[in-house]
Amino acid sequence: MTDELHETLIDIIQRWLEQDSDPPSCRLLTRTVFVTELVRLKSILKQEQTTYQDASFQAGNRWQQSLQLRASHSEELVSVPFLAQIKIKYGLERLKKLIDSDALAIYVNWCNQRGWTDLFVYEGRFWAFPPCAVLPLPIFEAP
Repeated sequence: MTDELHETLIDIIQRWLEQDSDPPSCRLLTRTVFVTELVRLKSILKQEQTTYQDASFQAGNRWQQSLQLRASHSEELVSVPFLAQIKIKYGLERLKKLIDSDALAIYVNWCNQRGWTDLFVYEGRFWAFPPCAVLPLPIFEAP
């Protein structure tokens, strides 16, 4: 596993933790997680579980450090390390449950059948761009 690929994995997982756990007012709009990235995580989890676990651990540490730095300037963020660790634990569990499920393939197929593009996850929901649209919409119909 190259260092560049490992950093990419850490970045994907850290973005997941941020959008999964940070209050909406503290998020950066561009830090969504695309389904293609989740599919990549799924394949790495199946082939090299220790690599996935190591990247998850490092991403959790980086997110917690970021959270602690930002918490001193915001009342909305968790400044207590124990609570941050709980958020990380459950965020990583939700990520693993999602990539272990069949949901990724179902949503990709749903989008392909209807011509929707750029599928991503935001606030625990799947979003994509309908045909000829400039704004994404949440997907309600699949599964």
